[in-house]
Amino acid sequence: TFLPIREGIVVKMIALLCCVGISSIAIFSQDTLNILGVLLGFLVYMAVFHKGDIVPKLSIVFILYPMLVSLNYLTENIGMSLFFSLSDPTLLASTAIHAVVLVLRPLLWLAVWRIAKRWTENIIALLTTKMWLLLDSICAAVLASLLVVFNYLPQEDAVVAFPVAIAGMVTVVGCMYLIAYIANSVQQSIQLERLQTEYQYYEEKLKDEKRIRAIYHDMKNHLLLLQSEYNGDDMRQMMDSLLSQIAGYESYHATGN
Repeated sequence: TFLPIREGIVVKMIALLCCVGISSIAIFSQDTLNILGVLLGFLVYMAVFHKGDIVPKLSIVFILYPMLVSLNYLTENIGMSLFFSLSDPTLLASTAIHAVVLVLRPLLWLAVWRIAKRWTENIIALLTTKMWLLLDSICAAVLASLLVVFNYLPQEDAVVAFPVAIAGMVTVVGCMYLIAYIANSVQQSIQLERLQTEYQYYEEKLKDEKRIRAIYHDMKNHLLLLQSEYNGDDMRQMMDSLLSQIAGYESYHATGN
């Protein structure tokens, strides 16, 4: 949605497999390897499989990484809590909960994708490097808080991190809306500038037309004066011809429409 993927069916298939692998990594408290591994994998994935400059690629990672780890953290820990809350946990129950988790994540990502596509379609190119960096500064704070909480919070207190994870997901949606808002503002600014340029052009055009009508009027007066002074037939015919040619221009009037 944000940046086009590189061409080639093989590249796209490998990218899909890598994307599935990155997004399915389980995230638990004090799980530094997986938490940082997802971040590194996401960075490599964007660098290898997507087109675009380095700043937008980093920005997409900063924006979507909180959603990625927060969603995995919530689903894994809620699923584990449900499993241990059962009076008689079995392998079947564990498999069922894990299956629900695996189905739930793509559904949530589908919802995020639909929101992103509706808000950001065809306007990402309007964002400048400064705008991307502004978004990065917002997401960097959320990303840092998630890394600290997930890395240092004991697993037995995982529920404490749920509000932080939910806040991270909400921030992602907010950032996508902010992207759309900034890009639309830029687009409106460009349209306004174009309209102002067109308005100035038509103002100059009207001034030119007024000057031309004044010149035609003066030409007519000069021709009439010459016609009154020179009464020869040839001269009269030439004057009449010139007067008939400029008559239409002199009567021209701009309506302003």
